[in-house]
Amino acid sequence: MSDKGIYLVTGATGGLGQGVTRRLLATGARVAALERSGKGLDAMRASLDADAAERLECHKIDVTDEEIVAKVFADYSDQKVLGVVHLVGGYAGGTPIDQTPLSDLQRMIALNLTSAFLIMRAGARLLTEQDGSQAMIFVGSVTGRSGGKDHGPYAATKAAVHSLVRSAAADLAERGVRVNAVLPTMIATEANLAMMPDADHSMWVTPDAIGATIEYLLSDGAQSVTGACMEIAGKSYQPD
Repeated sequence: MSDKGIYLVTGATGGLGQGVTRRLLATGARVAALERSGKGLDAMRASLDADAAERLECHKIDVTDEEIVAKVFADYSDQKVLGVVHLVGGYAGGTPIDQTPLSDLQRMIALNLTSAFLIMRAGARLLTEQDGSQAMIFVGSVTGRSGGKDHGPYAATKAAVHSLVRSAAADLAERGVRVNAVLPTMIATEANLAMMPDADHSMWVTPDAIGATIEYLLSDGAQSVTGACMEIAGKSYQPD
């Protein structure tokens, strides 16, 4: 079977990443799981059929380390890279601004904004050398669009990601690289479900629903879509 190309996916074996990775593997492409430890890779491979498992590879990365990110992306410069999906991020919150430690803000900047910038810059350098139309997808948040009580550092860094996506889209549009973001509300991952067992889970969005949107944004059907910050809210949608 001919090589259809490869997607680079950070956080590929996480609660959201597994659904996205399965969808991309189903297209017949290869997926490079860019992971800090790669601990979940063996379990994920075991859950796939033999063909898909063979097309899933792992490359260790620290998405907040400039040199490591640049080196990992350079290793794929001789391959047909179809797109980049950045799913790594973090959350710190639950306290009002006057009780929020500086360390929460610093952690959110590193995990949400610095990582997005480094992946975006490395992805741009890589994809502009490819033939055809490629795309990069990032994860923002509905909270980053409107802010929210006790979510200061998280909301601020996600808002910065949204702005970074739009700016990069403008930078790269004429060079054939599309840059978009998905903005989910609460995601029904196993970890979130276990953490909030009494919540109304019917109001949450599923990893598969987010994965379907990401798959579309990477597809030829979205060739004219760039700079979009697409809200994925399902039943919990509320206008600004």
